[in-house]
Formats: sequence, C-alpha cells, structure tokens
Amino acid sequence: MKQSRTRLRRPTRGVMLLDVLTALVVFSIGVVGLMALHVTMTRAIAGSHYRMTAALLADDLIGIMWANVPKLGNMDTAEDCEKKPLCKHWKEKVQVLLPNGRSDIDLRSKAGHVVISIYWTVPGEGKQTYSTAAYVKR
Repeated sequence: MKQSRTRLRRPTRGVMLLDVLTALVVFSIGVVGLMALHVTMTRAIAGSHYRMTAALLADDLIGIMWANVPKLGNMDTAEDCEKKPLCKHWKEKVQVLLPNGRSDIDLRSKAGHVVISIYWTVPGEGKQTYSTAAYVKR
C-alpha cells in the first residue's frame, strides 16, 4: 500500500491585516475627495454671496434714484461724490459689504439712462464685476 504524503499547508498569516489596510486606503481616498468637494462648494457659496450682495446694492441704488428723481445729479460719480450724501452713503455700503469694493455710477444723459457697475476682489479668485442698467425718468 502506498502511503500518500500530504503536505501540510502553513497557515496564512496577515491576510486580515492586508484587508484592513486596503479598506483604510479606500476610505481615506473617499474622505480626501469629500474634503475637496467641501472646499469647492464653500468657494462657490462665497462667490454667489458676493454676487447677490452686489445685485442687491445696485437694486438699492436704483430704488434711491427712483425716490429722489429731482436729485439724480447728486448720484453721478463723474461729479464729486464725497460732497453728495446719497452717493457717499451708498458708496460706503459697497466698500463695507464687498471685499475691496468700489463702484461707478454713470448717468448717461438727461433722459435718465443709468449704468451701475460694482467691482470687488476676492483673494484667490481675482476681480469680479456686476453691472446693471436702468432707466429712471427725470
């Protein structure tokens, strides 16, 4: 009778450790991806907040112009805005609410065509602009 020799297998050691390490690597890649998404979304939200603020400021100025039609000459930045209270107050709001905020108001004619441009600079994103035009009958 022939005796068969069976090789005894050595028990495999460390397989579970490799499985755990692989799972940790996959989990870490997922967490890093979520963090990058979070940073991108935070920047997008901040950018949209500044655009919304600029639009509301422009709308506020148009409302002020409509309420003060006889004093529209006081709003033109081609003149000395610092001496005109309505213009000065609005420009101060732009500077306070937007980073490096500044603005231009252009009363193009006696017909009441108004162009409002608001500029701001967000660090890391560069210069941003919001412009709108309106007709305010004098």
